[in-house]
Amino acid sequence: MNHAGDSTHPRVLMLGKGWFPATVGGLDRYYRSLFEQLPEATGVVLGPRGDAPAEIAVVADPGVALPRRLLGFWRAAQRGAESCDVVDAHFALYAAAPLFVGRLRGRPAVFHFQGPWADEN
Repeated sequence: MNHAGDSTHPRVLMLGKGWFPATVGGLDRYYRSLFEQLPEATGVVLGPRGDAPAEIAVVADPGVALPRRLLGFWRAAQRGAESCDVVDAHFALYAAAPLFVGRLRGRPAVFHFQGPWADEN
């Protein structure tokens, strides 16, 4: 892991919901804005891809059944685990399992909570 004073940036794996503007909403806009400020970041979101860079893994369209979306998201997050120092989670429904089960478990993590609660419940 990178430490304070190192000349390199921490490698952040950002777990989100969608990529703005392909997916509209404050959560997705915030996710993209933060991602663009973190030079070593990679990410995982649902589709559609839109103009997402190659560092963003787009795993499934929101129209796909929830169990398949969760599995695809979990698998992509596990692939990203080896190259990250910290996990930055933005949507609890998709980020919870990768953070508590598998390779991301025990890694330093930051949770952001952005509604709407009805979609996350």
